[in-house]
Amino acid sequence: MNADFYIGLGDNAHWLGSIADQGGPSEIGVHYDLFNVSGDVEDYTEDDFRRAVAGILADAKADDAGFSAADGDDWPWDYPTSARTDYTYAWNNGCIHVFDEGYMVAQHYPNGARKPSVFPKQKIHAWQEGP
Repeated sequence: MNADFYIGLGDNAHWLGSIADQGGPSEIGVHYDLFNVSGDVEDYTEDDFRRAVAGILADAKADDAGFSAADGDDWPWDYPTSARTDYTYAWNNGCIHVFDEGYMVAQHYPNGARKPSVFPKQKIHAWQEGP
């Protein structure tokens, strides 16, 4: 499963990067603790999200099975937006929004402000077009 990562939502979203073949919530959430389920980070911030994503991108680049592209690289997909990417993760105002092919399917609050929420597929875009 492919994945894209952003800071923000909508027109102001900033693309951090993308990975191929390792981007499902189980791989991302558990292996990298992207959602801070462990509670190891007391005050999880945008910088913590950025560091986690940087680790994910670096590991994917080092892994022979996949690839990664980061801000400054060309858009890696043959489609113009993340609406067709398997999973998209976007940090916005203390919440990590998870999209499945353009549909919001979950929200995670790494600081425990609210319990994670899971939704039926809703078409809510985190982006307008690729960087």
